[in-house]
Amino acid sequence: MKKILPPIMLFLCVFALLQCCLPYTFLSWEEHGLFLHTPDWRSEVFSGSLPLVTYVTSWIVQFFHYPMVGAALIAFGTTLIFLLLCVLMPKARKAIWIVFALLLIAGVCVLGTNKAIREIERWAKLEHVAQKKKWNEVLAIATPERAKKDRRMMPYALLALSEKGELANRMFTYPILGVEDFLYVDWYSRESGFFNSLFYESFGSVNEAVHQTFQSATYLPHGTSFGTLRRLVLLYRKQGNDTLADKYATILNQSTLHNYSLGKRANVSGEGAPDSIDSLKQTSAKASLITRDAFYNVGQMLAQGHITQANVDRFLCMALANRDLKIFYRALKLYVDIKRPLPKHYQEALLLLLSSFDDSVDISEVKIDEGVRNAFETERNRDTFFGYYFSVPQQNGGGNPIEPSGQNASRQGSGFKVGS
Repeated sequence: MKKILPPIMLFLCVFALLQCCLPYTFLSWEEHGLFLHTPDWRSEVFSGSLPLVTYVTSWIVQFFHYPMVGAALIAFGTTLIFLLLCVLMPKARKAIWIVFALLLIAGVCVLGTNKAIREIERWAKLEHVAQKKKWNEVLAIATPERAKKDRRMMPYALLALSEKGELANRMFTYPILGVEDFLYVDWYSRESGFFNSLFYESFGSVNEAVHQTFQSATYLPHGTSFGTLRRLVLLYRKQGNDTLADKYATILNQSTLHNYSLGKRANVSGEGAPDSIDSLKQTSAKASLITRDAFYNVGQMLAQGHITQANVDRFLCMALANRDLKIFYRALKLYVDIKRPLPKHYQEALLLLLSSFDDSVDISEVKIDEGVRNAFETERNRDTFFGYYFSVPQQNGGGNPIEPSGQNASRQGSGFKVGS
């Protein structure tokens, strides 16, 4: 019994440590990994450096799709090494146990307190919960305080707020600097492509979501991964393109754990999904989109009839972030019933418009909360549109909903058009 207890304790301790500290990191490794039972994949692996190591680690990592299995595999491997050393050096068993105990304590200290490792785990969790559309968990990670320290979190926070219908009430509680905070524009990486794909999927442009997924995959070792292939199946099913969905599902079925049913259309109803596959096809085909100009693209989708509450809020809030109050006012009249209670930031923008003595502005039917009036007259906090408008410097290249901005300015497009 005494001989059995140490390896059992070691297994359980390593398993518990990894399961508590790295579950989303394991999920991320599997998302970015690939293992296929095909001659082409094996040929690619064995033509590279350290082929046997790559093959074995790829086979193991695929099971990290279930973090508990990943933790158990590593714990089992650690225990085997411990037992092997005990067999090879029976007289040093006590010393071996002490060494492994010290290594375990060191592991607890490093995995539990190292800032770099905790940051990797936090980002892995952020990507996972965003992909699963768990917006409350996204906002629990991408808080205003964290976004101020790491501005890469801003797009995730704004996407979550828009999907929850809270963007027009809470956007300026975050340290927003301009319309560029809605999308990764000048950062080319796997991470930026991954988020941009989620962003374009959320407002109905599946074609651009597919494009961004492929862009993200170019930064992966094999040019694709389990996560990429699963996402392509999902997007093509949502688009109604079962032929391409089946193509990537067939590739996934060449792995150990995947078993997709071919020709099975996914249920695309639910949060962030289009009203129908046909309407999504028509809208995406009509809309002329530009990859890295979110303001213009949302305007295009609205102009082509893909009108949802989330898209309307995105466009109006982007107009506020761009300080384009005229576009904001005209779009507000077109898409929002101003007789109903308006979100906080819309009220703030209307008060600011009224103070500019613009004769075309009529807010006689708009109910302005007393707290909003007081904030306008007495204080202009940073968490209000007033504070943003007067205190945050104007950013360059803020985008335009009528014409493309920046390097795409020469491209012709109808953009978002509102009546006068």
